[in-house]
Amino acid sequence: CRFMNATTLPRFPLMASCIVEICGLRPGAAYLHVFQGLRGLALQMQGALQMKKKDDLRSIYCWKFILSLEAWERVLSTHSASNPELKPLVYPLCQLLTATSRLVPSARYFPLRLRCVRILQRLSVATGCYVPLSHIVLEVFQSSCLSKPHKGQERQRLALENMLRVPNAAVDSKGFQEDIVNMSLESLCDHMAQWSTHVSFPELGLMVCYQLRRYIKKSPVDRFRRAAKKLVENIEKNAKWVEEHRRKIDFSPKDVAQQESFLREERESSASPLMKYNSHMQEQSQERRRQFEMDEMTVGAQPVADLKEDRGVDDDKVFGGDWMPAKKPSSSGEAVDLTKGARPKKGKEKREKKREPTVDHEGADGDEDVLGLMDVFSDDEEDGSHEGQEKASKRVKTKKRKKRST
Repeated sequence: CRFMNATTLPRFPLMASCIVEICGLRPGAAYLHVFQGLRGLALQMQGALQMKKKDDLRSIYCWKFILSLEAWERVLSTHSASNPELKPLVYPLCQLLTATSRLVPSARYFPLRLRCVRILQRLSVATGCYVPLSHIVLEVFQSSCLSKPHKGQERQRLALENMLRVPNAAVDSKGFQEDIVNMSLESLCDHMAQWSTHVSFPELGLMVCYQLRRYIKKSPVDRFRRAAKKLVENIEKNAKWVEEHRRKIDFSPKDVAQQESFLREERESSASPLMKYNSHMQEQSQERRRQFEMDEMTVGAQPVADLKEDRGVDDDKVFGGDWMPAKKPSSSGEAVDLTKGARPKKGKEKREKKREPTVDHEGADGDEDVLGLMDVFSDDEEDGSHEGQEKASKRVKTKKRKKRST
């Protein structure tokens, strides 16, 4: 899994599913295997943090390391509820994913950072544990590449979900900035919507709204400001909604059981304002993904009609069986059918050359024999009859007699 692309990446879910099923067969031995896997990744991360060399960083920022973390996340998300022994391993996995996402704070690695955020979000939803993700996403909006206008008018198409880093030339492009802002807002909205019915949501969304307002003030792109402002409005709307229900409660923060029952019906029915807005954002994201896939499947930007006019070829000849030109004018002016008849005479010339024997320069008798054989083949090809062969043999005999007499 060193080199991944849009074709090879879909093979990973099948291998990860096999690991999940194997760990489910023997729950007692699953803890040992998951612990050993996470320990090896942690030692690799520790070496990268201490040495800080290029080779160590490359060993972290590669598909092998990221897909290993994702595989163990699938195991814990699936079996942590049924196997309580695996629950303590959620914390070290979250620490590894957080350290991986913030190891190199460069805009080129924003796709890797957001991929780690999505893995953490799935783990948080499956296990019910709170994972602080807002500060990881908000650091993206503090980047200098998003606080200045993009370069170029054309939108460069990048499949960021299948990439870990982007080239330097693509960081300031229009397509990269647009995709990064949309993916960051979606991840942030998904994280906040998960805790939109919690009793502490107003305090949780306070810092998020503050950082997004700072980004709105310095962003030079109007549509980015509108999207961030809309998310801030929905977070504040949900905070007011939670505060209205919170005034009616009579329990203290230490009553954990009653806190879990707070707005349980609204949480199960996804009735909070931020949950509704999050579902709308997810639909828009799926629509953009489908549109991107359709654009990738399109062969060229020019329609078939234009291609036909440019090439001067009919559709029947292009898509039919007889797509080759039938005839070609010869040097004499007559039409020669290339699809029928014999091949050119180059093959016959090659066969005639192969039949010519090699010349031996060691003796006179050898020279006479070679000359005689050459005369035989030449006369045979010229006459093409038995009489030509007899004349040639007579000439060879006379030459031999003259040679002996001298």
